[in-house]
Order: sequence, then structure tokens, then C-alpha cells
Amino acid sequence: MAMWAFSQFYGVALFLFALTTMLTWAWYGEVNFVYFFCRILRLPEKPARWFWRVLWVLPIVPAAYLG
Repeated sequence: MAMWAFSQFYGVALFLFALTTMLTWAWYGEVNFVYFFCRILRLPEKPARWFWRVLWVLPIVPAAYLG
């Protein structure tokens, strides 16, 4: 019983760690990409955000489908 509870708790903790890591990378990646897109390339901010979100979702959708 204790081993089952530990494995359940560990699974939830691992999932939450992976989720927060992915969300953090997504946010910092978007901020840096928008900075590069807007400041360096002198292009508008809204297309930069949409472009980054499309790039970020492209590998996630097939991975979720195959998983």
C-alpha cells in the first residue's frame, strides 16, 4: 500500500515538474523570440507571437498523437 501511494505521488510530482518546465520554457522562449523578432528584425509584435506559438505547437501535437 505504501509503495503504491509513493508511486502515485511520484507520478503526479513528475508530471507537475514536466508541465511547469514546459510552460516556463514556452514563456521565456516566446519572450526572447519576440524580442529578437521586434527589436533586431524590426517586425511587428503580434505576428511574432503567433509565429512562435505555431512553432511551439508543431512538435507537441504529433508527440501527443503518437504518445
